Amino acid sequence: MDQYTTLMTLFSFGWISCSEVPPRQYYYVNKTLSWSEAQQYCREKYTDLATFDSMDDLKRLKADFSYSWAWFGLHDDPAAWKTSMGNESNSWRWSATGEHSRTGFQSWNSSTLDYYQGKETCAAMDGGGLWNDYFCGSSFSLLCFNVTDQNKKNYIFINQSMSWSSAQQYCRDNHKDLAMIENQEENMEALNAKPSSSMVWIGLYREPWIWSDGSTNSFRNWYPTGLNNIDENQHCAIVNPKHDWVDEFCDVPYVFVCHQVSKRKTTLRMKFNTDADMTDPKVKAQILEQNFCYFQNGWISCSEVPPRQYYYVNQALNWSEAQQYCREKYTDLATFDSMDDLNRLKADFSYSWAWIGLHDDPAAWKTSMGNESNSWRWSATGQTSRTGYESWNRYYLDYWKGKETCATIGGRGQWNDDICGFSYSFLCFNVTDQNKKNYIYINQAMSWSSAQQYCRTNYKDLAMIENQEENMEAQKAKPSSSTVWIGLYREPWTWSDGTLSSFRNWYPTGLNNVNESQHCVTENPQHQWADEFCDVPWVFVCHQVLKRKTTLRMKFNTDADMTDPKVKAQILKQLQSLLSSGGRTDIKLQWKIEPKK
Repeated sequence: MDQYTTLMTLFSFGWISCSEVPPRQYYYVNKTLSWSEAQQYCREKYTDLATFDSMDDLKRLKADFSYSWAWFGLHDDPAAWKTSMGNESNSWRWSATGEHSRTGFQSWNSSTLDYYQGKETCAAMDGGGLWNDYFCGSSFSLLCFNVTDQNKKNYIFINQSMSWSSAQQYCRDNHKDLAMIENQEENMEALNAKPSSSMVWIGLYREPWIWSDGSTNSFRNWYPTGLNNIDENQHCAIVNPKHDWVDEFCDVPYVFVCHQVSKRKTTLRMKFNTDADMTDPKVKAQILEQNFCYFQNGWISCSEVPPRQYYYVNQALNWSEAQQYCREKYTDLATFDSMDDLNRLKADFSYSWAWIGLHDDPAAWKTSMGNESNSWRWSATGQTSRTGYESWNRYYLDYWKGKETCATIGGRGQWNDDICGFSYSFLCFNVTDQNKKNYIYINQAMSWSSAQQYCRTNYKDLAMIENQEENMEAQKAKPSSSTVWIGLYREPWTWSDGTLSSFRNWYPTGLNNVNESQHCVTENPQHQWADEFCDVPWVFVCHQVLKRKTTLRMKFNTDADMTDPKVKAQILKQLQSLLSSGGRTDIKLQWKIEPKK
């Protein structure tokens, strides 16, 4: 057997990631408990109630029983924000510091502090000096503040109505920030600085929802209709079989999902040429701090620089013009993978909204069935259409209010996009030995995901229709006037650079798709996103990706002739496939064989 030493060169973009196993293993528990009981069970039997970092985590979920909703580890404990100022990641923070209250002083109107409909995450002061939580997009006048040389706060009333984020930007441009109030004396001074009956923005805000295991990831996958916080008391989160999330009363019994984290040990051998005393604990600590590897939950990640550098461009262009500019001057319009990326944004000029690289090109889903990540897919395959056949009612195919991502078939055999949470009867299907589809009408009204689960449990899946003949058979299988679910769905929004990142940071009110024509995305100075008409001129954010080269020495023990170009090509292809399956499509491999010694 010959032994070869190979130098493997990876051309990647700023990061080297090595993994052994996914960091968490997920387990469905077929026992109905309240959220806190489920949390206790998971902590006793596994690690904790399930945490998810990305859509990849959700796609690894596999229940071995049928269910409608299941608890997982996201919650918004009111003790952190309602009964005190709190010191948790979902507690109230002051805009001027980005931190929790240093003094614990508060002046909340307890009767209105309720996170109404899951939307109120900013604070305003009323005529009596009491604080109230409000929807951040509401328009109020505002209080800014400055600090004197004697470290005393002066409050300035601004008699202009605007949203909280616009008020924050105004105060930062013209004063120090939105009003920060840390004791009763300051609260009285702030009250006296404004008209007695006015409701005004102050600098309090919060980022609701935290993970049971303390993870700080910002990934969310809320149901298309968003949160509703019924009776202002839904503080725990559940997931359905389609992996959409909603808020729920924490004491309702549901099955649940736990996760298990296995600690792993990996040893790296490194050689240092140095005059330093390597037995000195301080030297060792400094090297560990400066070196670029960190270990987390079974993963080793080594980084040199953040994978993208972001650049604000102070030039008002429409979305496609901004995309072209970024591709010519940098890499592309900005892509973001996490809140860490957003936190690195720093504009050197004032702006209200700026283009980013997220868009929902209608050509991929409205004018054809498409073959893009935001195109329509069949539930039975999880893939885009194989035949391109469609029967859309063009008048209604509009992604109304940014909510319609599932499909129905109507009275004349035409398809319509609809809100997945609506209740309709539905069509399932089976496939015969002759590969012919049979359609079965189910006269029960339920949501699309519940209909999908029903069909998968009792038949093959929700109806899949690939030609005109099958569409006619599906139409005949149901009452002529009925609107019923079929198996089409889509996941809207794609990144300009083709990245598959599922990270989103929508404005608290979510999407609205005004006139069914807002297919591009802007971000505000608070880094919240909104859909917008693509032809409106805005400033924009580009990103630059730097190409990096890493060389690895690998040793193969094999009977194969490693000098054979076909063998080398086959191995490279398999390695590239492994990297791609792990989401690393941005790495290119080359190699050369070192001479035998």
